[in-house]
Amino acid sequence: MTLTFDSLRKQLGFFNEGVYPEWKHFNAKVLKKAVTDINNHKEFDIEVKYKKKKGAEDIEFEIITHKKYKKNDIQILNLNELIVDRTPSLIQSKYIETTLEHCNKFLKNKLNKKEMTEWIISDLVNAQAKQSVEFDFKYLMNSISNQIRNKVYTKPFSHHHLASPGEVVFSEVVYEKMKDLVNDGKIEELLIRYSKEEIIANQYGYLLGSE
Repeated sequence: MTLTFDSLRKQLGFFNEGVYPEWKHFNAKVLKKAVTDINNHKEFDIEVKYKKKKGAEDIEFEIITHKKYKKNDIQILNLNELIVDRTPSLIQSKYIETTLEHCNKFLKNKLNKKEMTEWIISDLVNAQAKQSVEFDFKYLMNSISNQIRNKVYTKPFSHHHLASPGEVVFSEVVYEKMKDLVNDGKIEELLIRYSKEEIIANQYGYLLGSE
């Protein structure tokens, strides 16, 4: 879209009042402020690209609309997207890599990370096939991480004994309460207070051997 500067001022109601007759003031005080106001109150972000050559009256405009997404929605969408041909997305691959780095450090560099990555991908693909829309990448990776650190992740599909995310899921609140009990040495109290499913789902399944 191309408009003359005078035409634009008329359409926005600034021509007759004689306000902001110079482009630099009009651009700073009117156009940029309008774009900011729109982006603060609408579900769409707009990006306005425009140029006015020095000395020219015509202004060339290009308006691009971007739909706003909540940050958490984007993360969930990317993490849970379907793995095709055993090839995780970039964000999934980074999550797997970071998880294995932490586990390897915890286990004093004793992991075969290449082999472990293949096992994890097998578990993820299997879980996607079984759980479909209920697939929870982050939940599964947290479970696998716990098994690796406790040396019980010995073959693909080893997560089959875990509680289904649709039934008992990981809870930050419950996890923190359990961690406090473990740190205080109150293992018996933890085993009494929480069910077997809750203990497994919140990454303390190894404590069940203490029963």
